[in-house]
Amino acid sequence: MAAKKKPVESRDVVVKVSDGAIISGQVNLEGEEGRADRVSDLLMQGKRKFLVVYNARDMKVSGEEASVIILNKDHILWVIPQD
Repeated sequence: MAAKKKPVESRDVVVKVSDGAIISGQVNLEGEEGRADRVSDLLMQGKRKFLVVYNARDMKVSGEEASVIILNKDHILWVIPQD
């Protein structure tokens, strides 16, 4: 049986974390707990301790790209939605 695809509603973001890295990428507003109306809802609501950033690029430290970066919310200093 084929896996059921989950809906994706992405937003472009830039995130700075406590080690100084600045990461650009996308986050999905559709989650298991329902749809978030804003990027800030992903950070403030829900039980998940991590924020998943896909199509990610480390802009400050190395310029490297990764398909997915999983960030602990406790280490996020700020997030700038790009849309």
